[in-house]
Amino acid sequence: MKKMFTLAAALVAVLTLNAVTTKKYGFVIDANPWNYETTAKSTTVLSGEITVSATSQWGEYKLSDKAIDMSLYKGYKVVYAAYNPGTPKDGKQGMQLKMEGTPETLNAYKDLPEDATEVTGDFKGTEGSITTFTLQAKTADASINIKSVSLIKHDGTEEEIHYGGVAWGCKQTGGTVLISPAPMPCEITYIGQWGSLKLASTDGKTATFAKGSGEVQAFKILFSEPTTIDMCVEADNDSKGIAWFNIPVGSTEFGFTIDETTVPEDVVNIYIKASKADAVYPSTVKFASIESVITSPTGVDGLKALKKPERKTAYNVAGQQVGKSYKGLVIVDGKKYVRK
Repeated sequence: MKKMFTLAAALVAVLTLNAVTTKKYGFVIDANPWNYETTAKSTTVLSGEITVSATSQWGEYKLSDKAIDMSLYKGYKVVYAAYNPGTPKDGKQGMQLKMEGTPETLNAYKDLPEDATEVTGDFKGTEGSITTFTLQAKTADASINIKSVSLIKHDGTEEEIHYGGVAWGCKQTGGTVLISPAPMPCEITYIGQWGSLKLASTDGKTATFAKGSGEVQAFKILFSEPTTIDMCVEADNDSKGIAWFNIPVGSTEFGFTIDETTVPEDVVNIYIKASKADAVYPSTVKFASIESVITSPTGVDGLKALKKPERKTAYNVAGQQVGKSYKGLVIVDGKKYVRK
């Protein structure tokens, strides 16, 4: 009997288990800041699956958003599909990888085979850097779907890189834009009311919340010095603010929670704003860190659906042995299943 109750308790515990994750945040710095100033910078990068289509012969697309250091990397790997080499022109057809570097002995080209789905290779040297790593079209109507681009380190491990974007003579569709936020600690000088900065996590995404998800997002903001102006946290939907949390003058830390009870609908962005018109501006706020602890209900996500009953001994939620015809939640060899 004790064993039956233990099994039942274990199943209930699993069904109510929550997943907990921690995120760190920085600021998205606008190209033309409104009512704030800072020397900090943020950038955006593109990753994921893209399609590159040539519009001119010899058009180029930058496969890397930065120079490639030969002391760190020895080669490359490009995974692709849906390759259209285009119409031959002047004996040329298809696409190739183009590499230019310092010294010039690093310069090289590598064709993309039509009958393959990936190409790998080594760079021509071990010193200096590749300053240009592009996909180049030999014809004006060539196109290709790039799944991923990775650099190969000297120990053989691979590191997926971000795209640099269109150089000239081609167009690109698809991909995922990620944000590289200004890191913490960060100084922001507010110069007027409603000067605002958007939060983005270090994994490249803005702070969001889905109504009905059951998530609880507990945020904590730490300041290096007490704040000198009234501020607020504003949670926005896709067009306006929907919830506000006031940060009083003199704060060295501030916490707020985004969940089903504090916001009326989906949150698309979270901002930190200067909130008073009569505050003394300019005023500098020194942010030390911004983090959140996100608790998400997992429910029965971990359960497996069986197409047919297990032959082994099975138990129900109460820990009682059940037969082959029993339908519903069962425990077999300590694992949970749903019999249908």
